Amino acid sequence: MGDHSELKRLAGCVLTDLRFCGDENHKALADGVRALIAENERVKARLCVCRDCGGQGEVYSGHSSYQGHNQPPEPDMDVCGTCGGDGVLGPLEDFEALAAERDQLKAESDRLTSMLKSWRDQAEENNVSANQLRAEIAGLKTGYEAYERVNAELKAEVGALRKDADSRIEWAKEASAEIDRLQGIEAECGTLRDDLEQNQYDANAWRNGEESVWIEVFHSEGDDPFISAISGQITVEQLALIQAEILEYRDDYFEKGSGLYVFRCGHCQAHYDNVGMTEPAHWETDFESYSPFPWEEEAAALGQGEQS
Repeated sequence: MGDHSELKRLAGCVLTDLRFCGDENHKALADGVRALIAENERVKARLCVCRDCGGQGEVYSGHSSYQGHNQPPEPDMDVCGTCGGDGVLGPLEDFEALAAERDQLKAESDRLTSMLKSWRDQAEENNVSANQLRAEIAGLKTGYEAYERVNAELKAEVGALRKDADSRIEWAKEASAEIDRLQGIEAECGTLRDDLEQNQYDANAWRNGEESVWIEVFHSEGDDPFISAISGQITVEQLALIQAEILEYRDDYFEKGSGLYVFRCGHCQAHYDNVGMTEPAHWETDFESYSPFPWEEEAAALGQGEQS
């Protein structure tokens, strides 16, 4: 709602100026503009009319008075307290300012309403997102609690297994030490058993004929031969028997002359039949080797040297 004085001036120029008044189109246009301005002012005037008194400036007081006989009562009117008897609320300029302010406030209200709606929509979206986040957080919390529970159970199980493993390791160490001790005892027993068996075998070998004895006999012409060394297991008594047999049959033993003779001696068991003993137990000797005395070899070498 602005000032229409410029439009009124231009419309008047069109109707009065000789350059335009002869043109019907310009005249019709000027008449239309003036009619619109008048209609606009009438609308403004109606908007400015006081609604309490209807533009009359006075209102019914609630009382009536009679002017004459057989005359209808006349209402008693009071000055309108809203407009002060003017019938309008104020000057047209004030109304236009109020209308402009109203339009501005309306635009601001629309802007604020739009912003509020946008904020509300954003808040609803944020609320939806917040609800989704709450649901996700609740799910994560449930999963984390389940993880903590499983982790605690696994820790407890690992602790129990560790304790069991430690006890098993200690038991294994003790068992290993006991096994080592028993193996040592077994080895000692095996050694003792082998020694015992060897001793028993050595002690009875000459009776069973399972072991040979090697003897070295020293024979020198003009002297009795004698056993100078032995190899094997034999008792002194049996060795004396061999010595006696060598002395008795010396001519059969020492055919090579003086020197060292080695014989292998084997013991033979006595033989029996249904009549009695057919062959007594005895020793048999087998010739193995002969070595002349070293000094005799030297003497022989010297003799050959003198002859040459």
